[in-house]
Amino acid sequence: MTRTALIGGASRGIGFACAAALARTGHRIVMSARGRDALHVSAQKIAADAGVPVHCIACDLSRSEGHAALRDGIAELGIDVNVLVNNVGGPRPGTVDQLQESDWEEGLDLLFRSTLRLYALVLPGMRARHFGCIINTAGEPANRRQHSRSQAFSARAFAAHVKLTAISVTPDGVTVNSLMPGALLTARTEQLEHDRPNWNHARSKISARSSKLPYRCVAFFAWPRPLVANSLQSTVY
Repeated sequence: MTRTALIGGASRGIGFACAAALARTGHRIVMSARGRDALHVSAQKIAADAGVPVHCIACDLSRSEGHAALRDGIAELGIDVNVLVNNVGGPRPGTVDQLQESDWEEGLDLLFRSTLRLYALVLPGMRARHFGCIINTAGEPANRRQHSRSQAFSARAFAAHVKLTAISVTPDGVTVNSLMPGALLTARTEQLEHDRPNWNHARSKISARSSKLPYRCVAFFAWPRPLVANSLQSTVY
């Protein structure tokens, strides 16, 4: 039986690498991201490399209309989602005195409300089939970076909801885990850290580890059998 994995933010960075890892283990892939053109280019690369079906749904998961587009796209494909990689990027950087109220709302939409909607989309089917894997990707903990501390509230709301969901769905054969891969060389990392002292030196170290363990962990959590591990927050260094 071919299982289907839905990956958010899949056109680049962590999302793309997770999609590629799951494709190599035989999953049918559904990739979502905001940019339609970049999404299709990335999908073609994965399909050519892994030889599995790869579908694209362009949508903005921080908006309710984006989730409606994703829901309709999955229904049109006529497939069941067995694995969800909940990867939506990070909120706007800034300290408490720099951010406007709209920025705080944006952080909640991106990290917390999008998770509520994604879980509502996939969990009923997973529970009915008595199998499903949800893998959340998360950046470095909020207290590691000054420019992220002002957004810790949305990250903590997200973490609490993940924990409660994991406890609730375990009896139905569904696992919910979080992967915290630490610093990886992505476009967002470049954006946030380019003016950091000694960035070029740090960049070389981050680059050397960016294609290794984190994505193998995603494939492990999505292994096609119920796992004993549930509600883990796995930090990979």
